[in-house]
Amino acid sequence: MECKEALSLIDLYNEDKLRGAQKEQFLLHVRSCPACYEELDIKFIVTRGLKGLDSKEKQDFNFSGMLHTKIQKEIGQIKRHHNVLQTVLLFILIVLTAIMVILL
Repeated sequence: MECKEALSLIDLYNEDKLRGAQKEQFLLHVRSCPACYEELDIKFIVTRGLKGLDSKEKQDFNFSGMLHTKIQKEIGQIKRHHNVLQTVLLFILIVLTAIMVILL
């Protein structure tokens, strides 16, 4: 993903509207691109700060820390999803191989 595309997706990410491969590519890009991460961080701080003004609950104002934790959590979920898919594909491959051996 290029910076221009990543920057255009920041608002969707902050609204939790990114899904699937697009979200994965976005997260991998901003994690490796300091300029895009900084822009995301700024917009995340503003978005969360404004939401906090409307809330009467006690707020944690470490928004940069919240963003870092959120990204790490979501990347972890993506990795687990990939691991499950790899396991399922490996299982299917083993079953198909067993069927081929039986039929031959």
